[in-house]
Amino acid sequence: MNPDVISDLVQILGTVDATFAPTRERGGNLRTNAMLARRDFREQGVQYHAGGDAARRKSAERRLSAMEDAGLVAVFRRQGRARGVRLTPVGEDTARRIAGLPDLSESLEVMAIVAKNHLEREPKLLTDLWAAEADVVGVPWGGETKAYVILEEELLPAMVAGLMVCNTTIPGHAYYAVTPAGWAALDDGFPTPAGAGAFAQAARDEYFEAFRLARVGYADAKVAALGEIGPLPLPVSVGGSPIGPHGLGV
Repeated sequence: MNPDVISDLVQILGTVDATFAPTRERGGNLRTNAMLARRDFREQGVQYHAGGDAARRKSAERRLSAMEDAGLVAVFRRQGRARGVRLTPVGEDTARRIAGLPDLSESLEVMAIVAKNHLEREPKLLTDLWAAEADVVGVPWGGETKAYVILEEELLPAMVAGLMVCNTTIPGHAYYAVTPAGWAALDDGFPTPAGAGAFAQAARDEYFEAFRLARVGYADAKVAALGEIGPLPLPVSVGGSPIGPHGLGV
């Protein structure tokens, strides 16, 4: 595969994952802008920045069209110009393989474990609906955080696919929930990986840099929807708290 195409794919993936990853930070506009980007993702994708001079931008647009023709991306255009982009299942699986990240089938396997051991399909308490990361990995908050990062990476494909959601408390502790679509996916079985590609460390580095830049962008950018304050944090302790009759409203 063309190295520039690989670079495009993993950079898009990094931006997408930054959109859906837990927002533990409270400063700036990260939580609000990431929430709005998640809301609009299915219809608008994430912002696509070709960058550079006119020649580089034209080259990037040609690659984008070629990736679209190859079934790797869906492009959202306005007045003929690309404004947003979303990876197709094949494109996302390819990018995750090259960056050395879990794919959707692996993510669903972890989601199934979380659902079986920590959640209820018809929850009565918030702890039936939201699984605390500390309980899932068996590492108390305040200790080693590597296990939380690994769990986040494992569940991100399911979150991007709309099968899980994540919310955090004010101290930044993450909780995960399975959506109605996610429960249906567990009933239907796991998808067969469709992408192809070999791991490349350079691509993995590009992924994490794109992830970082997207988070900085969300934190620094003004909020387009005036008055929007973003998602309300979960209570510091959700144990024993009842939920409404409609369950997870996503």
